[in-house]
Amino acid sequence: RLLPDLPDGRLTDGVVTLRRLGPDDVDVMYRLHTRPEVVANQAPPVPPTRAAVERRCLLAESAWLTGAIARLLIVDAVTGEPAGSCGLSLSDPVAGEGSVGYALLPDQRGRGLATRAVRLLAGWAFGPAGIARLVAGTVPDNTDSHGVLERVGFRREGLLLGRLPGLAGSRTDDLVFGLLPDELR
Repeated sequence: RLLPDLPDGRLTDGVVTLRRLGPDDVDVMYRLHTRPEVVANQAPPVPPTRAAVERRCLLAESAWLTGAIARLLIVDAVTGEPAGSCGLSLSDPVAGEGSVGYALLPDQRGRGLATRAVRLLAGWAFGPAGIARLVAGTVPDNTDSHGVLERVGFRREGLLLGRLPGLAGSRTDDLVFGLLPDELR
C-alpha cells in the first residue's frame, strides 16, 4: 500500500491525536468545512454540501487503502474533543512527493494544535509512509497557515500565479511551501 496504517491506529504527542476520519465524523467535518474562513482558503472557495461531506467521510477508508489520501481527524488529546482535520495525499508518487492540508475549528485555533498536527503528519509521512518531500499550497493572504507551516520547518518555495480555480471563472494564486525530512522541526 502507498499509505500504510498509522502505528497503533493513531498519531499523538500527548496534546494532539490524529486518527482516521470515518462515517461518524460527518457532523464535525460539515461544521468545519462550511466555516466561511475555511471555505475562503480552499479552491474553489465554495462550501461543500452535506452530502459531499457524508461521502468524504464514508469513503475515507477506501481512499486511504487506494493511496489517494489519508484523511485524519485532529483531536485534542486532553479533552477528546475534535479540533479539526488534516490530510496527506500523494501529489507525485513517482517523485515521492506528498501534499498536506489542514483546518481547525474556530474555538481550537491559537493553541498550537495545527502546528502539532502537521508536525505529527509530516513525521509519519517521512517515516512509515516513505515520502521524500512534502508540499503545502496556500492562498497568499492566509498568514496564519503560513505561520503553521514555517513553525514545522516548511519553506516558501514560490508563488504560482493563477494556479487555483476561483469563483465565476476567476483564478487565484497559490503560495507553495516545501519540506524535506531533515528540515522537520
